[in-house]
Amino acid sequence: MDVRNKRDVAHIGAAIDVEEMDAHLVVRVAKWLLAEIVRIEAGLPPSEIQDLVDELSAKELPLVETIAGDYVVLATNLRAHQRILVALYGSYPKPMGVEELRLAVNYLNTTRFRSILVEHQREALVYVKDEQVHITKKGIAWVEGRIDMQLLL
Repeated sequence: MDVRNKRDVAHIGAAIDVEEMDAHLVVRVAKWLLAEIVRIEAGLPPSEIQDLVDELSAKELPLVETIAGDYVVLATNLRAHQRILVALYGSYPKPMGVEELRLAVNYLNTTRFRSILVEHQREALVYVKDEQVHITKKGIAWVEGRIDMQLLL
């Protein structure tokens, strides 16, 4: 990068477009700053502050959406086992209840759905405890490495 007139920054080597990467960095840093302000200045109980910080930390993913309070996976081109991981990735760091997750991925067969969760847990992609499904670091890496994060029409 090159500082221009002590006011602005320009990337040297115009042949490489890094604007999207820069935008992601700016948004992430802004969220971090806001979370720090909330953490230090909010004067709320710790559990409420944690909820706000978790919400600011949530990954923004066009493949999922909250509609009328329901969490919905919009990526209908993905298979069920992939939609499960995408839903958990989008809700991270918060876990999802088994039934909430099943509804989010629009999977009708409850028994088969639970067997998919067992397979994911065996592969250490998720961790299930007390009917709550958590995505693991390995699960996050799996989604980031294998799923196109753009919503395909």
